[in-house]
Amino acid sequence: MKQKVPYVLGCSIGTRQIGIAVLRTGRIAHRRVSQFKGRWSSNKLQSIRGRIEKYARRYSVTAVSLKVPSRTHHTFGIKTIIAAIEEYCTSHSIRLHICNITELKAHGIVEGRSNKKVLVQALAVKYTSLHLTALKEQSLKNSYYTKMFEAIAAAELLVEQLSN
Repeated sequence: MKQKVPYVLGCSIGTRQIGIAVLRTGRIAHRRVSQFKGRWSSNKLQSIRGRIEKYARRYSVTAVSLKVPSRTHHTFGIKTIIAAIEEYCTSHSIRLHICNITELKAHGIVEGRSNKKVLVQALAVKYTSLHLTALKEQSLKNSYYTKMFEAIAAAELLVEQLSN
């Protein structure tokens, strides 16, 4: 009997923007950035949670890797999003891994001095489908795709941990 290869969902969260990536067997099945404008509210929380749940259901993910801001940047909104995702994963028996940018940088995608730009470039080299997006990100005054790249790195980190 053929064993089903699991999908891993990577998310990089914020209260205004989230990055989402779905990985399966070293390939990116889906990637995107979603924006949530306006002030923090319970409706915004439901929109963010709904977007993450949509991809978890669509791809029948077995694990979620959640990249969160450093503890000093945990606002009420961030804490609420984390709690909502924890509750969803627990209720659906989905493994949850929470990480931050420091852990992603230490993951080994990039060697030596590491920052978000280097992370974007390293992922663009590894996944050729990201090359144009990385170039577009470099040309922007304000980063737009960085959260998506962080989500990909978070999913990669969890895939590596699951395979060991």
